[in-house]
Amino acid sequence: MITTPERKYLMASERDLHAKEKRRPGLSRTGESVDYPFLLLVLLLLTVGLAMLYSASYAQSEYDTGYEISTKYLQKQAVCAAIGLAAMFFFSRIPAGVWYRLAWPLYGVSIALLLSVLVIGEEVNGARRWINLAGIQFQPSEIAKFTMILLFARLTRLYGQDAKTFRHGVLGFGLALMGILVPLALERHLSAIMLMGMVAVVMMFVAGTRTRWLLAGAGAAAV
Repeated sequence: MITTPERKYLMASERDLHAKEKRRPGLSRTGESVDYPFLLLVLLLLTVGLAMLYSASYAQSEYDTGYEISTKYLQKQAVCAAIGLAAMFFFSRIPAGVWYRLAWPLYGVSIALLLSVLVIGEEVNGARRWINLAGIQFQPSEIAKFTMILLFARLTRLYGQDAKTFRHGVLGFGLALMGILVPLALERHLSAIMLMGMVAVVMMFVAGTRTRWLLAGAGAAAV
């Protein structure tokens, strides 16, 4: 459910977008703000990653294919990279207001998927973190990473200066984070817990949560 402050924010955002479109004809509301330095950085990291993968896997690829193909694993990863770039372009065309509205529903779906791993998840290399749907295997924790960032962004906009208070800056963000971390703890997915915890701390700091509370939380987690 969208609260009154959120509804006012969405209405104001729509007015701003319409105003920009009038000032800059020919541009869609989703194509006005491409962050080209960030895009180039993503492409650079992708290229370096593929080069490192080839360097680490070409010998194994030749061994597996009778020394006929040295790019077996590179080809597979390159296809995944192309699909990822296409998905990135598609999702970038979706207005921010849509993501704002979907933050809570997607968060709920993520928790449901994380809990379902405990029941129908497949065990891979001794860890039960995967779900297989129609032959497609994926980790719900990867979806949870995205939805947590989405929800924290919404809460940041909603709280505003109230993020400096303990009620919003600690309890509000903390309860949302625990909804993700508890299922991950049941899966014993320590790496995802650490990564998402660090991302959450950074986003809380940017939102305005007081540093002393973040340090106290980090100390408690370390103990």
